[in-house]
Amino acid sequence: MRTALLLLITGAPNPVRIADPSPVHLIRRAGQLPEPWYRTQVDLWQQHLEAHPQDARGWYSLYLATLYGADPDSESRLQSILDSMGRHVADSWELPYLEARAQSDHAGKITLLESALARCPDCGEMLEDLAMERELTLDDTRHLWRQLYQSGTVAQDSGDTHLIEPVRDESMRL
Repeated sequence: MRTALLLLITGAPNPVRIADPSPVHLIRRAGQLPEPWYRTQVDLWQQHLEAHPQDARGWYSLYLATLYGADPDSESRLQSILDSMGRHVADSWELPYLEARAQSDHAGKITLLESALARCPDCGEMLEDLAMERELTLDDTRHLWRQLYQSGTVAQDSGDTHLIEPVRDESMRL
């Protein structure tokens, strides 16, 4: 943790701890926090990444904090983050995953998500997003939903068995 010195009226230095950045999670996983919290995280993650540019999860948190922080220039900043990730953490799963989130073309998203999934086969983020993208293209996704369930991202006792097998009873359909 970084330490800053605060001079009191006496002139004697007293250590004051500057906050470490906190992991930033997808809103759908952790809920939405106040925008000022995300803006603070942007500053903290930028400072952290200056010293630790190989921290792929740090880049992931910076990207999400920038996205959720309601910055009017966030689109150009998000692209700048992806470019920096390409220089520092090109082999991470986080890079193609975040590139997929920025992609508007379904086929392009699927390709990027498959690349991310190949780098992290048990990561629920990719499994869930890939299954949803494939559903939008009318692909069979049962194997992806099953893999997501087995990854532990979805609670084992959640009763979400409709994710694994199609509903057979027409009265159960919404």
